[in-house]
Amino acid sequence: DVVFQLLVFFLLTASFVQPSLRLDLPSGQTSDEPDAAPIVVDIDATGAIRVDGAVVERSGLEGALRIALSGDRSAVRLSGDRAMAYELFVEALDAARRAGAAHFDLVHAGFDAGGGE
Repeated sequence: DVVFQLLVFFLLTASFVQPSLRLDLPSGQTSDEPDAAPIVVDIDATGAIRVDGAVVERSGLEGALRIALSGDRSAVRLSGDRAMAYELFVEALDAARRAGAAHFDLVHAGFDAGGGE
């Protein structure tokens, strides 16, 4: 009985894979250009903020991002220390939005499946 059920299962799943729809897709004349390198905003545990490696005051973050976004760059990569205040993260995200950033990347360390710390 078990072998028969397995046989029926594999026959049914194999039949669902077979049908496919063939499409003749149209082609376009233009394509999206690859994005320029993102603007990197680093915030360390003490609250020091760096935009592309240059130290920026908390009050001047939006202005620095606005200047950096004035070219062809539209993405902001936010990297923060684990011990930084969450308030700084929210302020940096809001400043990037107000400055005109179109895309946001959040940098994080890989997940340790062995139980962590």
